[in-house]
Amino acid sequence: MANPESGPVETKSFKEKYLDLQHIAREVMILQRRNQNLGPFAVQDGFLFAQATLTLLALERFLRAILRDASDADRFRSLLTRAFDNGLLEPPFEDRTEAIQRICDFRNALAHGNFGQAASAAGARSVREYLDTQFAVEARHMLQVVDKLMAQIDPATGSRRT
Repeated sequence: MANPESGPVETKSFKEKYLDLQHIAREVMILQRRNQNLGPFAVQDGFLFAQATLTLLALERFLRAILRDASDADRFRSLLTRAFDNGLLEPPFEDRTEAIQRICDFRNALAHGNFGQAASAAGARSVREYLDTQFAVEARHMLQVVDKLMAQIDPATGSRRT
């Protein structure tokens, strides 16, 4: 029972509690709307790096929020793995290991600027070819993946939708 002297107890929804996540998601959507009419290979004409980076920032913030016990020491891969292992999220691909690897590889290419490795993994002959032919497609796909993951959680409770 609440102490009458302390006033009413405020209960915030998951969405209200993590306003920072809402702001990041809003900025991702602004960038997505800006970039949506670009051709599939138009990296130089848009803000695809910004969109992709914010998409993955949103995912990491989301993982930390739904796990609730995440610490500063937890790395992205371990957060993602725990969310799948704990049943909080269903992997977006049939193969759980592949899902973790693909998401982490894309994140690492952006976080560390290692587009040479991304180009090699994608079968591109050069970073330029990768950026010109595949990066935009991968960035848009990652936004869809993150959207599917976030849709699995109830914004009111922060728990898995049933």
